[in-house]
Amino acid sequence: MPSCSVIAAQPNVNTMIALVVACSTRLAAWNQQTGGNCLPDGKSQGVRNHNSVLRAALPTSAIDGVSDFRADPSDPHRIFLADADGRLITRLSPEDRLEPVNEELRIAPRWIPKAIMLALRGPLLDEKQGVERTGELTVDGERWLATFRALAGSQDWFVGIVVPEAAYTRDLHALRWRLLIGCAVINGLVLLGGGGALLALRRGLGRIRKAAARMHNLECMSATTKTPGRDVHEVLNGLEQAKTALRGMGKYAPLDVVRELYAANREPALGGELRELSILFTDLEGFTSLSERLSPDELARALGLYFEAMTEAVRSCGGTIDKFIGDAVMALWNAPTQRRDHSQLACAAVLACRKVTDRLYRSSAWAGLPPLRTRFGLHRDTVMVGHFGAPERFSYTALGDGVNLASRLEGLCKPTWSVRRKRWSAPRSTRTTRASARIGRRCRLAKSSRYRTSSSAGGKYRSE
Repeated sequence: MPSCSVIAAQPNVNTMIALVVACSTRLAAWNQQTGGNCLPDGKSQGVRNHNSVLRAALPTSAIDGVSDFRADPSDPHRIFLADADGRLITRLSPEDRLEPVNEELRIAPRWIPKAIMLALRGPLLDEKQGVERTGELTVDGERWLATFRALAGSQDWFVGIVVPEAAYTRDLHALRWRLLIGCAVINGLVLLGGGGALLALRRGLGRIRKAAARMHNLECMSATTKTPGRDVHEVLNGLEQAKTALRGMGKYAPLDVVRELYAANREPALGGELRELSILFTDLEGFTSLSERLSPDELARALGLYFEAMTEAVRSCGGTIDKFIGDAVMALWNAPTQRRDHSQLACAAVLACRKVTDRLYRSSAWAGLPPLRTRFGLHRDTVMVGHFGAPERFSYTALGDGVNLASRLEGLCKPTWSVRRKRWSAPRSTRTTRASARIGRRCRLAKSSRYRTSSSAGGKYRSE
């Protein structure tokens, strides 16, 4: 008798199916379910017929065992057996029944999941695919994975598995979302921090711009420089140091000169220009004897108070302090800033100087000191004005005969003030001057007129 192969399994029900083995071909095929001839559990029986076919009863529990093979009910994998024609061999649910199909028994499921149905109808069961076949399915817009593997020792049986792709990628997607959320939170924090830093930087740059604008206008008042950014703080500190230097320079040179150079964006150069100026010289009468009676500290304090009052009066009338010469003051009008009414402003400054010094002598700051008498010499003339000195050190001043004459006028003015005019161009309503004397001018054969300046009833000045 030819050898035959038989598939055996551990039964757990009494329902049997017949396994027919064709001895001549050694191919196994399902035939039909035995009609009520049940065998005891775990037993099988062989029968020979006249066609040399061996029939063996096989419990259906072997098939049900495959149907029930699941480690966890929540497992998304669906496992089943099918033949090469895409017909199920295992039940998908207990209600599924066996039906003969072309003299073979197959499962007739009451309901088949769409994923399994698409897998059975797809090209994965094609005999050209090989032992193991893997593909992708789309079920209601969701991606599924399907795998078939030929069952060894069987007649074109395949073990099939379908599973949603999300079963493998769900954790990855969750991790991706967690990473995205984490990145979004980090980016948000970075944006908030960066926005705060940019806002602070913008405020700092705004302060730098305002400080630079104040320096452009030569407004050199000090300001606080506390800023959150170190770089901005350093820039503001640098600007404050520059303003300190400008304030210091303004104490040695006329600030209007610095402002004019800054506006013209040029450096000072040796040389000057001819310009009509009003030139004032003042001197303290009896200062030498006073300095002999006072200590150096008292003398410096008294002279500082006096110069402060004189400077305030000159600047209030548009004048520029040229220099201090001991106890003397030299002031200019119409330089560096040109003024058409510089003569009137100079005369007003003389009266203002007398007024502020009288107030100073009556104040408590001057207590214990005798009042001082100031001599004034004021002259208007065309002189050379500009930057003079050495290439490394300049002095903005005026040079010429007119300057010398103004100085000599101050020396001639023993009891009062002297004003000398070369020409008078004030409006007729303000021409309240008259010649009072004639004096000789040293170093030149020329005659000059001397005038006395006093206040008018209407708050103006007049020359007597």
